[in-house]
Amino acid sequence: MSGGSESDDSVTANGRVYIPEVRNEETPAVGMKFDSLDLVYNFYNRYAFLAGFGIRLHSSFWGKNKKEILRKEFVCCKQGAYRNDETRERKRQRGISRCNCKAKIVVVKTHGSKKYTISLFAEGHNHKMTPS
Repeated sequence: MSGGSESDDSVTANGRVYIPEVRNEETPAVGMKFDSLDLVYNFYNRYAFLAGFGIRLHSSFWGKNKKEILRKEFVCCKQGAYRNDETRERKRQRGISRCNCKAKIVVVKTHGSKKYTISLFAEGHNHKMTPS
């Protein structure tokens, strides 16, 4: 995991952490700068495609003026865990795709800057990658 210490959250039940094998120039790094959130998304989505996982938006933090996003978090599509809600009747059974994966990228826009900077890149997954 880059941008921090190795976390026990990305370790599987059998003790495995899966690190995607992607060329360095295609891999995110803390401190990388982007002109827009679209460029961040496209870069991380390309990395995810090459690595063999999907991504989704997890959270955003808007500035006080509600005109610009100051922080955005993109996560592995397997982030989080489903609640076992027995009170609701299900129309059909679906496979469970979430396994609480902690892989993610966080970008921030600092005060006075026009660029988004990667502030956190958690690289380790707790599941196998899908071949592209």
